[in-house]
Amino acid sequence: MRKGRLVRKTKDRFQLSTELEKITREETDLAGKYEGYQSRLKALEEQFETAKKRVESAVLTEAIGLALRKQHLNLHRADEYFAGSEARQIKMSEISEKQIELDQLQRELSDPKALADRVIGSVSFLSDVDRTSLDSKIQELFTNRLDIIHKLQSGNDRIFKLIQDIEFTEQQLVNTAEDFGELLDRHLLWIRSSKPVRLGDLQKLQVSL
Repeated sequence: MRKGRLVRKTKDRFQLSTELEKITREETDLAGKYEGYQSRLKALEEQFETAKKRVESAVLTEAIGLALRKQHLNLHRADEYFAGSEARQIKMSEISEKQIELDQLQRELSDPKALADRVIGSVSFLSDVDRTSLDSKIQELFTNRLDIIHKLQSGNDRIFKLIQDIEFTEQQLVNTAEDFGELLDRHLLWIRSSKPVRLGDLQKLQVSL
């Protein structure tokens, strides 16, 4: 009976440790994504400012028009944001549920000494030496589990914050892209993208008609 209880507690600790490793990897991945979104936003803002200077300079050559059209095609689209935002909302909801479960576990393990006494009290025929040794091991086990739970809670909090930061940054990215797109739409119509029509072109058009 004693062995069975300890096996279950050890298994629970192993599962928590595995979850902690998973959260650590996920946090690293999200931190990289957040950095990527920030870089994209900064680059887009710089391109936007450069484009405004170009269209305001009234020197809109064909080459500049082609460059601006290429930028227009590469702008971040709102549908990309909405797809990512929906997935992020689901993830944040899942994290909130996990935090509720961890809070419950934390309350259950808030007094390792009382838990150890309860477990030992359910075991019969223990010598004083065995009882003392078992009490120490069980308290250590519960204390370690409580420490892992605290780390899981902190990790989930950081991941939740990273997801919020990514959400906000991508919103800024979409808003800037929309403003950029509106600027280009207003001015691209006035930028020549092909050679000017000459008298010979009109004559050829009359012949073909």
